[in-house]
Amino acid sequence: MDVYKTEIIHQNQMTIVQELFKSQPPNAAAFDTEANSLHIIDGRLFLFQFGWYSTEHDVMHVYLVDKSSPDYKEIIKLWHGIVKYSPVYLGHNVKYDLHMVANEDLPYAEDNISDTLFYIRAAHDNISTRHGGVRLGLKYYAKKYIDPDADAGDRAVQSARSAIAKFHNNRLKQALGWTLKQVDDFFKDRTNTTEDFPTVNALVAYSIWHDSLPEELQFVYGRLKTDDIPYSMVDPAIMKAYAYDDIVLTLRIHMYTSPVITQRGTWGTIEFENKCIYPLWHMERQGLHVDKEYVNMSFFKMKRYIRQRRQDLKDLTGMNITANQHKLFKEYLEEHGLVLAGTGDDVLTRVPIDHPNHPTLPAISCVQELRTLEKWLSTYLFRMMGQDKMYTQINQVGAASLRMSSDFQQFPKHGIVDKHGAELFNPRRAIVPPPGKVFVFIDYSQIELRVQALYTILLGEPDLNLCRAFMPYNCYMKQVRTPTSNPLIFYPDIFFDYNNKEHLTKFNNATWYHNEDNEQWHPVDVHGATTKAAFNIAEDHPDYKDLRSMGKRVNFAKNYGATKKQIYIMFPDLSEKEIRAIDGGYYKAFPSILTYHRYCESLAVAQPYATNLFGIRYWGVNGHTLKNMLVQGSSAIYLKDRINAVHEQYANHPSIKLVMPVHDEIIFTMEEKDLHLVPSIVTIMQKWDDASIPIVADTEISRTNWYDKEDL
Repeated sequence: MDVYKTEIIHQNQMTIVQELFKSQPPNAAAFDTEANSLHIIDGRLFLFQFGWYSTEHDVMHVYLVDKSSPDYKEIIKLWHGIVKYSPVYLGHNVKYDLHMVANEDLPYAEDNISDTLFYIRAAHDNISTRHGGVRLGLKYYAKKYIDPDADAGDRAVQSARSAIAKFHNNRLKQALGWTLKQVDDFFKDRTNTTEDFPTVNALVAYSIWHDSLPEELQFVYGRLKTDDIPYSMVDPAIMKAYAYDDIVLTLRIHMYTSPVITQRGTWGTIEFENKCIYPLWHMERQGLHVDKEYVNMSFFKMKRYIRQRRQDLKDLTGMNITANQHKLFKEYLEEHGLVLAGTGDDVLTRVPIDHPNHPTLPAISCVQELRTLEKWLSTYLFRMMGQDKMYTQINQVGAASLRMSSDFQQFPKHGIVDKHGAELFNPRRAIVPPPGKVFVFIDYSQIELRVQALYTILLGEPDLNLCRAFMPYNCYMKQVRTPTSNPLIFYPDIFFDYNNKEHLTKFNNATWYHNEDNEQWHPVDVHGATTKAAFNIAEDHPDYKDLRSMGKRVNFAKNYGATKKQIYIMFPDLSEKEIRAIDGGYYKAFPSILTYHRYCESLAVAQPYATNLFGIRYWGVNGHTLKNMLVQGSSAIYLKDRINAVHEQYANHPSIKLVMPVHDEIIFTMEEKDLHLVPSIVTIMQKWDDASIPIVADTEISRTNWYDKEDL
């Protein structure tokens, strides 16, 4: 296929582009942006590249416009007017590029938008990357499947960025009179601020160096990394070659994957994910407001406590040692008669179990605490410093099951505390609603367990305990006679029917009784059911509460396909007999789940793909992985579908905004006066017409922060 590359400088050149587009119409078109930042709101493009390919004419046209062109906005507008007629308009991680054009007041909102990430997912087996599945990065993928030299342009760009970083770092070393290791040691310690420089001269030297940096690098604190260097600082000739290549590779991925998708019958995945692009894009642009005062206070509390514990570690070991000096810490342990394979957290966690009275335990505890503290400081707190709002991107297809993910999703539910139990920092407490608004949280109640129950129904063996956790399955209610009823008329009992929508949605309005023993129905505690079956104990047993927490962990693990071996890793202090008991208790409490697991194993052998409850096909998945994937994948697709539905209803509402999906929860912001609309939103969220199990979305509100919620 012939590839033509052209830089567009003047808008009158677009006449030729329009004529070519009509005479050589596309199979697919694509676009990409190069920007001065990865920030989805603050980033500004400096290159815009676009193109299309036509198999009928065996040609690919690729164009580029530099922002320095006085006509760049008109050129992009003219292209938008043309490309809306393409069957598909692609980007790789397209939401980012949609942000960049929107930041230039050049939004694209046509419904032919798509993402090559979806095509890669739909053309390959649904196996996670850590188990050998496909990698989604443009250059990684293209290098393996399209062109072995696909990353040549990327290597040139990274080399240029690295050289820029090295130049400025050498200036920093000279200014401070330090070695590179001394620079790293100082700035890698996230507790260090400008007040911690060892001398006034060092502080002055650093300040002069920092002030001399180009404006694009003023955000950096400490030594520059290659990733700190914006693409806008790279030689334009290198960047333009790189930019052309990105369009070529994006279009070639479409050419490569499309026949496979047709053969596999996975176009449904593409079509569904395309519908999610704009709703999720709008969510990303909302951002989350940060309580700067709380963040600053937390930083100084964390800094003081970390330094105190560092001194404690030195006092405990009698050595000048840090928590991450593994070799030195191993020598300390061996000097005290404790020989370990390593000093990673996985090894250290077992020491109190295997050596309960060993004299090194206080030092081990101190090391583990410091590692956690420093991770929280670096991962959560430092990222929030100085921020008014935080933004993230939602990865639609990052998981093989197509479940969404984002870094906000990793924010822990609870904060980190000191050794006395006093809270040092809670990332969710640092996130506050916008001025004049409140947070509303709508969270699906045990959605994956409900989907698991639904699968047992569809397989013809409804699991008694699991179904009774959510509805009065295999129960009856007595009809109530009114005083005027004819006493000669017989009023038969009404038996619960999960195919009857009235029963499914209104069962809480009546009293139900078990068919088998006439006992009144109450929702089964699924975690308690596993605990009782595993340990043969009742709820009044003194150990029941502690054992139930174990049952809960096992339930979630088994839902993710955990084996007895993995449960042993979760509970290293349990005996093999106890592990067998807790594993067996799960299947004893929910015997029909074993039927579902056997179904997954036989399905994986019988055919190369399996279909979830929404018609999405998963290819190349073994029986073990399929047990979780069908449940998690169906839940994930349902959540996306409901986000789309809520967005469609409230996209133009001036107050109500969808902000972020977090696991099975959606965060909204709205004005207090609009809280009366929440039941309508919940109704949309709970809509699943052909589900034979009730779907419940719990609702909470917060007027203060993400952490402090209360029932609405």
